[in-house]
Amino acid sequence: MKGWLFIIFALGVCLSLIAASGLRPSATRPVATFVPTPTTLPDDIVQQMIAQPNLALGAAVYAENCTACHGLEGRGDGPSVLSGGIKTPPPDFRQPTLMSVQTTQDIFAVISLGRLEKYMPPWERILPEAERWAVAAYVLELMRPAAP
Repeated sequence: MKGWLFIIFALGVCLSLIAASGLRPSATRPVATFVPTPTTLPDDIVQQMIAQPNLALGAAVYAENCTACHGLEGRGDGPSVLSGGIKTPPPDFRQPTLMSVQTTQDIFAVISLGRLEKYMPPWERILPEAERWAVAAYVLELMRPAAP
């Protein structure tokens, strides 16, 4: 009998703590979402970065941070892919028709926010915004067909 009383008492304490914490069943509790803002620079500065991209900076940042997965030329054949560390290779930037993003702004958003379902990490808190814009412009250049 004492065992049952203890279980009922413990259950009552647990329910009291849950009620005091404000927790509700998940069906009625609103889900909080965090949507980071991918750009904080003024629009005129962003437009200037798009119109006159710093491709040298973009190439340097790309070489340092992106080649492990995307490869030197953006073919999705970086050392992490070739070694088997990444099972699903990233897209080949040289095949723009296969890309789901086509603008500097779209590429910037992917770089900033990532695509975790495709193993692309977010760089928003790692790379400064100007570097992310430069890399986005550089990736767009990789997507352009080579001149004959």
